[in-house]
Amino acid sequence: MSKKVLALTRLIEITDDIEREIIESILKPVMDNNSVTFLNFWGSTNLENDKLGIEYLKRIKEVTIKLFKANKHRKNYHTLENIFAPELKEEASKDTGIADLCFNKLELACELDAFLVQYKSVLDALIKSLNPFIDANYKTFSRDEKYGFDFIKEILNNKPDIIKSRTKKLCSYVSEKSSNLKKVIGLRDGIVHFESNKLSPFHYSKKEKEIFNPLLVLSDEEIYEPNDFMLEKIKEIVDFVKNFIIFSLSELDEAMWPESDPKEGFIWKIKTDKP
Repeated sequence: MSKKVLALTRLIEITDDIEREIIESILKPVMDNNSVTFLNFWGSTNLENDKLGIEYLKRIKEVTIKLFKANKHRKNYHTLENIFAPELKEEASKDTGIADLCFNKLELACELDAFLVQYKSVLDALIKSLNPFIDANYKTFSRDEKYGFDFIKEILNNKPDIIKSRTKKLCSYVSEKSSNLKKVIGLRDGIVHFESNKLSPFHYSKKEKEIFNPLLVLSDEEIYEPNDFMLEKIKEIVDFVKNFIIFSLSELDEAMWPESDPKEGFIWKIKTDKP
């Protein structure tokens, strides 16, 4: 059963567990009054911006929508594959030749491409949310060969100690995840910029009288079922976004910080004086 959540005057329809996780672990915690109030106060104190909480929420809303789009393309691929497979099997079974048959379906390639584009778009939107906290103006989640990503390189080499200290956990976390992130970004870049076709066609075996679904072939050693690949990557990026937010905010003030929570996404902790 679908569920609808009011998010900034717009209705977002939740149709699966991935979308529920996006809302519950990312959007709702940032929409929480504690988050908005704290960031407005911090922004007013440190940046002369008493609307930082609202601006940050708008950035994370943008990230949320892009996550929904990526998940939609994942589901579209699954739906189309289930439509095409029996149709192509029936068509191929009528062929009187002896050779196996292959069928390319552009619609599947379009959904895979769109998924990868939205994946990168999520990261680009996410890095913009970090800008006010590190005095930067990043527009893309750009890669760096040595440091993993450009923003880490700039923080470590060019930012004052207070920003280095504030982002130490974040930089460490992103560096830890950089290999997986860069693999998907590289796949996206290859397909979008170089028209590299990584998706095999449907294959009908005359001997087995069976249709085999397309595979995502990254190399001789890396071959994935596209549905499994996209499901794995959407789960990874949702978890990455949640933790990126937590680490972005965790060192802003020693009196109040977010911590991961299995039910709420994250919750705010407040430092209290012990007797």
